[in-house]
Amino acid sequence: MDQGTLPREYRTRAGSAGGAYLWMGLVWVWGCYQSATADRLPFWWRVALPVLAALLLAFAAYARARRFTVLDEQGIAVRSLLRVRRVRWAELHDIRAEGRPGRAGRGPGAEWVSAYAYLPGGKRVSLPCVDDREVEGVRTEVALIRAAWAGLRGPGWRQDPGAEARIARAAAQREWWARSAGAKAVIGTATLAGIALLVVVLS
Repeated sequence: MDQGTLPREYRTRAGSAGGAYLWMGLVWVWGCYQSATADRLPFWWRVALPVLAALLLAFAAYARARRFTVLDEQGIAVRSLLRVRRVRWAELHDIRAEGRPGRAGRGPGAEWVSAYAYLPGGKRVSLPCVDDREVEGVRTEVALIRAAWAGLRGPGWRQDPGAEARIARAAAQREWWARSAGAKAVIGTATLAGIALLVVVLS
């Protein structure tokens, strides 16, 4: 990739998350049925629960469709859930394709691969739609993006010698958070179950 190929856009492909939305839709239908047949629940609860779930599903689909990553001669622009963020080429420390295990149905060792831009302070910026769901050969694509960055970051760019240590600390924090996610999910589920039980008891 060179300056002649910029600007370059990465957006959500139609149908790339069809399986996930189908599964969420089936769960929503099941939840609607359970709510409608639960006589002990108050009427407002039986109506509100499926409506809120449908709104959440619609919002997830809307937010996913609006994601993008755009490369131009000035830098990278990414749209996340709430905003568009722009990072200039000279502000970046590195651009990497990273995999994480757990891709069901792809065999042992399969992983999700996504692209991230790293800042010298240790923070990483996810590049929406630059992943193996939306881009074939995403690691090759990231190598091309890195080549464009090397040519556009300017002659005055210098690598921060402390950046890798800060990136490693941030990665350790993310790993701790991921390990404790199971416990957080159990606590959250128990809290929601408690609220639902309280509604049933008080109705």
